[in-house]
Amino acid sequence: MKDLSYIIKVAERAQAGKAGAEGLQLAERVRAQWSRRNGPGVVRATYDRQTLEDLLFVPPCADWAARVAVLFEGWEGDRHVHGPDLSDLVLIGLERFGVEPQGVYAQAARVAAILGECENSIAFHNPVHHRKVLFHGLRLMEENNRLFDDDPRCLLAPEETALAMTAICIHDLMHDGRGNGRGATYEPGRLEQRAFDLARPWLHAAGLDTEDLLDIEAILLSTEVTPIGEACAAAAQMRGAYAYHFQGMDVCELSGKLTRLHGRRDLARLGMLVHAADVANSAGVSESMSRHETALFLRECGVEDAPADVLPAFLEGVGTVLEQFEPARSLYNDARLAILKGSRSP
Repeated sequence: MKDLSYIIKVAERAQAGKAGAEGLQLAERVRAQWSRRNGPGVVRATYDRQTLEDLLFVPPCADWAARVAVLFEGWEGDRHVHGPDLSDLVLIGLERFGVEPQGVYAQAARVAAILGECENSIAFHNPVHHRKVLFHGLRLMEENNRLFDDDPRCLLAPEETALAMTAICIHDLMHDGRGNGRGATYEPGRLEQRAFDLARPWLHAAGLDTEDLLDIEAILLSTEVTPIGEACAAAAQMRGAYAYHFQGMDVCELSGKLTRLHGRRDLARLGMLVHAADVANSAGVSESMSRHETALFLRECGVEDAPADVLPAFLEGVGTVLEQFEPARSLYNDARLAILKGSRSP
């Protein structure tokens, strides 16, 4: 297995000749993040691994949501002090799902974890968001394999779990807080494509081939939920592909790079998993968590006085992925329905 510091140097050299200002800025942040985590005299953030694995992999008890809130509050307070970070979470996932530790899929996930922790000071789409999504992604992987233990066609292969972890770690890489616009200024997939383009040299240096990279690109693009409520939204198209492959829908209409989901039930499932993980913390933990996440998102958007129906509309729209995707339905949909009821109360 290549040393991660070697991979980072290779990726930096690959970017140096062709990267724009954003690529060079990312390289500087990667170097800073690598030094922060691995430099001389570094004191690593500590955490209790057994407690974390209980939160991830043991059926939740009555105080599960409260314990998760404490973990996430620590991250938001100071993520450099309060672990686990993305690298820790990836290591747990690689071990849990039997990914070959010396293989390229493990390497790519570990590199993506370094990228995903790079500094970004915006309120919502930052490294803490990546941690939250990976936390929920690991839970969904575990639940998927529990639900479909007797159906090999639906079990996630080790390399699939690693690709999902990789995609999650970079899905909002270098987010600028501006969204993809709306109306005349709407740019479909702007942020998702940008995140992939920035990460691609690093993942290529880690050893992923062209087909794997195209799969990750499709997964990232399929996380875009805007324009909300429209069939043309990438997430809506991906959900249609999942319904076609797994739930008996007769038609699967896809456009652009999402046509890669045609004939790829495996890729549609990974897209759903990453999308559900992206939504879970805002829509499927507790009402207080949903209100907190909504406030962070609105702060990032510069919105001070949001309409009262913002949260219910989200839960009834984007949040329904937690009902459609079977592992998410098992883990999060009851909470989503309870949050929806509470959010409508005076």
